[in-house]
Amino acid sequence: DGMKAMLRPLRAVHDFASRSARGWSHERVADGDLDGANRAEHPLIRVHPQTGAASLFINPGSITHIVGFSDEESRALLDYLRDHALKPDYQYRHRWAAGDTIIWDNRCTLHYAVTDYTADRYMHRTTVIGEVPLSLQ
Repeated sequence: DGMKAMLRPLRAVHDFASRSARGWSHERVADGDLDGANRAEHPLIRVHPQTGAASLFINPGSITHIVGFSDEESRALLDYLRDHALKPDYQYRHRWAAGDTIIWDNRCTLHYAVTDYTADRYMHRTTVIGEVPLSLQ
């Protein structure tokens, strides 16, 4: 509860350009992505607009820092939160079968494609523009 209270008012800076600097890839880079045009500040804890559930809003590949924290403090806290979020107890691992379709809500999900399958898969990504992330406050 103490950690939740400490995190509640915090905001983090998300910047697509930092993804490329860290070696993360993207299928298509839009104009402005690498010059900071897509930089945004969002709450570290966001509220799902339909369910009211709170969740961590972290992306290890694109958060540059937590507002008001030094680089070292930001990295330490973000690493701690990432490690917490990636515990096996919080993971869903899908066993693919022919005809499967997976849809998830990025507002409350960290996702990572593990390439440990042998069958051919056809992947297509569709992104829907959503609302501005809401904080608990």
